Amino acid sequence: DTVIVHQLGAGPYCPSLSPFVIKLETFLRINNIPYKNEYDRVMSSKGKTPWIQYNDDVIPDSHFVIEYLKEKFPVKINERLSNEKKAIGASFTKLVEDHLYWGLLLWRAVYDKKKTVFRLVGLNSIILWIFEQKAKWACHCHGLGRHTQQETIQLILDDIRFLSHTLGDKKYFLGEFVTEADCSIFGQLCQIVWQSPDSPMEKTIKEKYPNLIEYCQRMKTKYWPDW
Repeated sequence: DTVIVHQLGAGPYCPSLSPFVIKLETFLRINNIPYKNEYDRVMSSKGKTPWIQYNDDVIPDSHFVIEYLKEKFPVKINERLSNEKKAIGASFTKLVEDHLYWGLLLWRAVYDKKKTVFRLVGLNSIILWIFEQKAKWACHCHGLGRHTQQETIQLILDDIRFLSHTLGDKKYFLGEFVTEADCSIFGQLCQIVWQSPDSPMEKTIKEKYPNLIEYCQRMKTKYWPDW
């Protein structure tokens, strides 16, 4: 009865290069769901990672994995929230996963000419070139990749500002208790705080938004003692 999490592998400064892996593992840890990682670099049927196996079930995509886990385990992470708070949490999840993430991808795969993070995990120039072309096409189809680099970075910095203003001096994004939204938000923010060296996003957070750094450190200390 252990959840098997299939993923690509660790990053240089975070347990994964993928914010969606961090999201899923954080959810599992908060809810004390036993799991084991398989670093097999095998993609799901949807061509995405992470995905899980649980007994005879195979579930792709972190969102649907979490919905599945909420049916299989006694998850109470959002039980204190009103419907309004749940909607706010879902909105910020969409912000970081459907907008901020794509800016992070563009920085890592396209704008950062040194491909710093990917070089640190040993990817060679041929793989990086192929990945850059795929990222350009995916981001163009998404829409964010149609903007100039300056415009895109400004949009992502706006996202970061909104997150900082929403968090304020609270412990977690929706108050004093951790919720499902924190799994997604932390998954994305930790990649900027610790795993996007020399990026304008990292620089801006460190210079202007100390509450986001404190938030990431709080989540890391409480739920990732083995980081």
